[in-house]
Amino acid sequence: MAHICAPLDSTAQRHGRRVTSVCDGRTSSALELRHRVARLSLGLSQALSVQPGDRVALLGPGTDVYFEALLAVADCGAIACPINTRWSVAEASAALALVQPRALLVDVSAGGLSQEADALQTAVPGMAIVQLSTSAVPGQAQHAQHPLTTEQLMQQQLEAAGAPQLQLLQPGDGTALIAFTSGTTGAPKGAALSHAALMHQVRLDA
Repeated sequence: MAHICAPLDSTAQRHGRRVTSVCDGRTSSALELRHRVARLSLGLSQALSVQPGDRVALLGPGTDVYFEALLAVADCGAIACPINTRWSVAEASAALALVQPRALLVDVSAGGLSQEADALQTAVPGMAIVQLSTSAVPGQAQHAQHPLTTEQLMQQQLEAAGAPQLQLLQPGDGTALIAFTSGTTGAPKGAALSHAALMHQVRLDA
């Protein structure tokens, strides 16, 4: 069965320590990317009890950390739900209420809508808030109300599992992503995209 994270293994095997991503002065090799995705995936499953088919929303700019989180959500079998950073609180809250995510992974340092995590949480009572973070940023500020970070979830798995492997889980219907439409003729609607569809789009062997 197609899985959008499966190529991480083959890329790590073929390219190893070759630089795969560069962002804000940070670089990651293919091996490091696979390792970080696997650790965060297990952290979501074990620390937050995210199960295949659960929704996990993401809010922030398209950084390397956001990309890792997006892949980790897919790897643990959850359905990633990116939230438009240009939306108002009301628009984002409506989208969250529609998909009912178990958690919101948010870059609170990005400003704008990302600073409204508290207001967004009221749209889905019980929704966990996790900050997108990287250990490469010394002294990175933590939100007083939402101190849990993706780096902490990764560190827990490093201490417990050493070198975790990718899980490559997915819902029974194969959905990987819910992308919201622009809403030009009404309220934005969520369009479900499968793992197979995403792999076809990037021309990988599904």
